[in-house]
Amino acid sequence: MNKRINKNVNFLILAAGIIVLAAAVNILFNLFFGHIYFDLTTDNRYSLSNESKAFLENNKTPVSIRFYIAKDLAQKNASLGQYADYLRKLLIEYQKKGSGMIDLAFIEVVPFASTQTEAERAGIKEFDFNDGKQYLYLGASFTNAAGKTL
Repeated sequence: MNKRINKNVNFLILAAGIIVLAAAVNILFNLFFGHIYFDLTTDNRYSLSNESKAFLENNKTPVSIRFYIAKDLAQKNASLGQYADYLRKLLIEYQKKGSGMIDLAFIEVVPFASTQTEAERAGIKEFDFNDGKQYLYLGASFTNAAGKTL
């Protein structure tokens, strides 16, 4: 019986060691290589097109992107929350490839606060599903260095 306990303890120690080692490798990889991912979808849904990459790399005009999202969007509408997450990742990729010309800000829209007014001034309208759930803001504004909406 004592041998069986020792075997179980040794197995648990080995398993814990493997988990700690995997976590350490993951942390070091992220520190040295940053955010790297692979788009395994057949239609490259999560990747920028070659045309978008070329445009962003060659763009010499500063662009300001303001992404407005309701504070509790995902809780009020799961589908919009997933779509917002997709858009957020896409905009981050735009910024990374933008050769320093993309100024990106994520603005959490809170009802009856200045962020709601700012979103509405930027032309972002709330979604209305006629289900009593209000203040579902999701949208982006794009402006150039002169403040002109693109």
